[in-house]
Amino acid sequence: MPDAVGFAARTTLALLLAYLVAFAIQLESASSAGLCVAIVAQPTPGMAMSKALYRVLGTILGGVVGFALVSLFPQDRTMLLGAFTLWLGACTFVAALLRDFRSYGAVLCGYTVGIIAISGIDSPDGALLATLNRVAAILLGVVSVAAVNALLSHAVAYEQLVAALRQRLAAAEALAVSALTGQDLPNEPLPAQEGASILALRTDAGHAATELPDGRARNAGAQAAIAGLLGMLSASRAIATGLRLPTDAATRRRMDAAAAQLREPGPELADGQDTPQNTPLPDTLPTDLTAAALLERSQELLRQHALARDGLRTLEDGQGPTAWVSLPVHYDVVGAGLSAARTIISVALGCVFCVYAGWPGATLLLVQQAAFTALLGMQPNPSAAGVAMGLSLPAPALAAGIIGFVLLPQASGFVPFALALAPFAFAAALAARHPATARFGPGLLLYLLLLLSPANIESFDLSAFLNNVLVQVLAIVFMILAFRLILPVSPRRRLARVAGAIGRQVQRALQGRPDGYDLSAARCLSIDRLAQAQVWLGQPTPVRLAVLERLSVFTELELALRRAHAGLRALGLPMPPPEPDVLDAAARELLATDYAPAAARRSALQAAAGLHGSAVLLRQHGRALRRYGVMGV
Repeated sequence: MPDAVGFAARTTLALLLAYLVAFAIQLESASSAGLCVAIVAQPTPGMAMSKALYRVLGTILGGVVGFALVSLFPQDRTMLLGAFTLWLGACTFVAALLRDFRSYGAVLCGYTVGIIAISGIDSPDGALLATLNRVAAILLGVVSVAAVNALLSHAVAYEQLVAALRQRLAAAEALAVSALTGQDLPNEPLPAQEGASILALRTDAGHAATELPDGRARNAGAQAAIAGLLGMLSASRAIATGLRLPTDAATRRRMDAAAAQLREPGPELADGQDTPQNTPLPDTLPTDLTAAALLERSQELLRQHALARDGLRTLEDGQGPTAWVSLPVHYDVVGAGLSAARTIISVALGCVFCVYAGWPGATLLLVQQAAFTALLGMQPNPSAAGVAMGLSLPAPALAAGIIGFVLLPQASGFVPFALALAPFAFAAALAARHPATARFGPGLLLYLLLLLSPANIESFDLSAFLNNVLVQVLAIVFMILAFRLILPVSPRRRLARVAGAIGRQVQRALQGRPDGYDLSAARCLSIDRLAQAQVWLGQPTPVRLAVLERLSVFTELELALRRAHAGLRALGLPMPPPEPDVLDAAARELLATDYAPAAARRSALQAAAGLHGSAVLLRQHGRALRRYGVMGV
């Protein structure tokens, strides 16, 4: 990675700064400040500040809940452990539904309760002090990361986002021109894969927003640009398919005119008046269904292109967008419930072990297991992530042993400590950014700081160190038991749930009652579902790509039905039965009717194009729809 060395240097400096201040002010939980730096550290300042924000919020809320549980059950360990386990499961459920660092904040809210309540299970009177120390350590770690980033970095996430969107827009324009001029579009990547890669930029938009004072407006611009790019992709593919059929000279001229407008879109206007949503339609709509569909799709392509350009302009100059769009996500409620169940099972196993073992490291085991279990529950494949965490333990354990029992006993003071820790921390942070070791990198730095656990008065207790190592091993064992053996993660079932959600949306659209999303939001939601399906399909093979393409066709059918429904609703007309011949007949009737107002003519064109597009897809894929259980075909 190009900034791997810079990231490792910033992380190491922020880590040493946090420890220096923690030791200077005699902070009781100095090691937590270093752990906060290791967790918050991210490649760009925007990512780091976004994660830091949710870490602070999660810590404060978790601290309040932890203090409340200790107050409610000061003498009842069973109730305290049970309440904590259920709370952690609830937080994991919420985290599994959320995205980005909001998910991390929910998980942190869960295991912070364990750090406060479980650590003080034998001394409930110290719960308030433990809460304050925890919050102070987190704030110190966050401030350290922010200070180092402010001095040594700049708005990297914002610059990368602008460059990525400009590149995507240029590629989308080239694809659209190729479609409009009748050229064959590339088969790779699949439209679903291409759309998923565009939609992934919304995460980068959220990170970039934290780097700038007017980040909210710029983030809205990025969201609009992403929605516009998705709309361009959809319209371009539809046009390319339609132009494979014979078309008349008038249609060809319209397509050439649209291509010319894409090549020379004209100056961008702050009020969005270059948006062609009021482009005059022909006085008489085309009676040919293919010609009508191409006209409607070309106008939609120009509208989405204007939306993308306007959003990119807003991202760059911060002036408010002319269109605020929504980019909804698909929620797998069943999957979130299963993640919560795995977390509860894993922590319950640890609780049972601690109760019957009478082991002196039991409290630490519960805290570590709760934290790691909840964090791994956020991963798409928590069992594989747990194995990676286990494999990353030996190296930092050896490093912590060398630092704690070979280097530090030879000298005292912060400078020798910093010189001993810095090379190992730098190497661990560097490994987190290298592609070959990226999946082990976060565990390397976390385990190093957990096992070293530096304090103002270092004990150099070998038995305590070995006990701590054993705690980490047992925590990994309990996680693997819960995630791989007792309630394993099934990519096939997760894929089936995503496919089922797509099928239900198609069925609702076939019945003439689509949900309340507008076309742009529905398109984003469909792409989000396809992106999740792509994750659960695993490594691409011809069969898996065929499944992804089939799901993509189903989403195209739903969107075509939505367009038809929107146009018909604007005209006050009912949705016809979902039979190809009936849909085409209804489309021809719409095109043959004389609509004097331009708005009505535009709605009629949209409805006719959507009806014909739906009829074509139903003829081509009716058997597949019946095979996958989509009714109404």
